[in-house]
This record gives sequence, C-alpha cells and structure tokens, in this order.
Amino acid sequence: MIGKILRELRTAKNYSMKDVYKHTNISDSRLSRFECGNDNLSFNEVITLIEFYESTLLDVLLRCNLIDSINIPLKNIGSLNEYEISHIQSEIDFILRLKEEKNDF
Repeated sequence: MIGKILRELRTAKNYSMKDVYKHTNISDSRLSRFECGNDNLSFNEVITLIEFYESTLLDVLLRCNLIDSINIPLKNIGSLNEYEISHIQSEIDFILRLKEEKNDF
C-alpha cells in the first residue's frame, strides 16, 4: 500500500527510478519491487523517499488510510506557540484538501 502511494508521489514529480537512485542510493530494482509490493524498505529508506518527494509521513499515512485525520493525537501541544499551531493546522488542512480531491475522481 505504501509502495503504491510512493509511486504516485514519484510519478507526480516526474522522477524516474534512476533519478531516485541518484538522490537516495535506493536501486531502481529495489524501488520497483517495493512499489509493486514485492519487497520491503527500511523505515529510514521510506522517510528518505518521502522527503525526496517533498511530502510528509502524515500525508502518506493518510493517503494509505492507515490513520484517520480525526483521530490524530497531538501530544505536548501546550508547548507550541500560536504561529506553530497555525502552521500545523495549515498542513493538516492542505492534506485534507488533497485527500478530498483524490476522492473526487
């Protein structure tokens, strides 16, 4: 499931598997197997891909329906200032808009 979402992110950026290899050192054969659900990558490799695709772990988990945006626990939010909370809310709103657009198809 995550492999499929990461393939969507990669192709949305018009990155070839060779482009990904140049920036992440994840071979095109491993990436292909992962995107097809036939191989696993380490957590760090998945995070590397997410960052290279300019996405977030939260976005990927939401797209995979592995978490529900309504049930995301926010811990230690009291230590954040108003600007930081506003920024986080903007990110959540952006992700939800993307998810709604995806469901419109």
